[in-house]
Amino acid sequence: MARKKKKAPAKAPAVKVLKITRWSPREFQGWWQQMAPVQLQMLEKFARGWKELVLVSPAKGAVGRNLGPDARSAHNVDKWGAVFATDVFPLKLEGAEGIQRALTLAKAAGATGFGVYTDVHRAGLRALMLHLDTRPSDHFRTWARVNGKYVGLEVIMPSDWKKPTSK
Repeated sequence: MARKKKKAPAKAPAVKVLKITRWSPREFQGWWQQMAPVQLQMLEKFARGWKELVLVSPAKGAVGRNLGPDARSAHNVDKWGAVFATDVFPLKLEGAEGIQRALTLAKAAGATGFGVYTDVHRAGLRALMLHLDTRPSDHFRTWARVNGKYVGLEVIMPSDWKKPTSK
């Protein structure tokens, strides 16, 4: 009696893992081990597309935060179990065209949240800072902060600008 050959188990589909080359653990203020892999991959893709240096903000809370289980910030490890947000300074980010380019790159890189902060400083000079996140969401969130107040992104964009649609 001939033995039946056992079928080899099905192989899992190949998942493309993007090598993280632009960041070092020390840039993430002690949160490296708690960074969501999807967040690191999105940051890597965004930085590659930006083609200029992208710096993680040195401000406290720019990476991870412990805010308790009810605070919905994508920085909040207590809510999400990992860090899904990073505040960054893309060098040479200026004006509405730069913001639109950054928004397009962030969305293409897999971001689900995009905030522009106009009221921050880097190296003593006013600079635009971005909040980029990959929190689990079925739609793309955008906002801006101007003089400490959160507003719609359209407030800082030209009048003919159209808000991006969901993913």
